[in-house]
Amino acid sequence: QIFFFLGTPPRDMRFKQSQSPEDAVLLGAASCGTVGQTGVVMESFYVVVNGQVESGEFAHDDLYIRYGFSFGPDWKVVDGIETGLSQIARKAPGSDASVVWNFPIDISFKSTNAHGWPRISISIYGVDSLGRDVVRGYGSVLVPRLQS
Repeated sequence: QIFFFLGTPPRDMRFKQSQSPEDAVLLGAASCGTVGQTGVVMESFYVVVNGQVESGEFAHDDLYIRYGFSFGPDWKVVDGIETGLSQIARKAPGSDASVVWNFPIDISFKSTNAHGWPRISISIYGVDSLGRDVVRGYGSVLVPRLQS
């Protein structure tokens, strides 16, 4: 689930949870700037990323996730962490090739313009027979990512 809103978040910021990111709504948001004849002039806006990496299908076992966000110079992290590392997960015995992490990701950004929009990069690592970390998969996408 990814929440996106414009304005300055109030202290009692509450989100209405939805089934899809397109339907995400902020309750009680206050706008930032001045109101003129043409509408509200925004000084800044926020992007809130809240979700999890649930699972993946791999031929290998004993896998972990490493993620990181990259963003432009006008973007600031308001809350949360830019990088993370999950636990090592294994496939369930006698099941399909799914490895389940349920690894949470929660970060909030603030910016004055859309240049350098945040991008999340996720890498899947495993350990080989010599104990070395080996990349088993990777990907990168701009946020918010709409469900397909």
